[in-house]
Amino acid sequence: MSEHKMTLTWKRGDLPFEYQKYSRNHTWKFDGGHEMTASAAAA
Repeated sequence: MSEHKMTLTWKRGDLPFEYQKYSRNHTWKFDGGHEMTASAAAA
């Protein structure tokens, strides 16, 4: 079985940490150098 490792980075930013206002943008960094920017949808 293979193993895959990644690092997730998220920055709070300057906006208030309120449900509708905080940033959901984050970055996935995988072994081997691949990097992917993503964002979660507000529910």
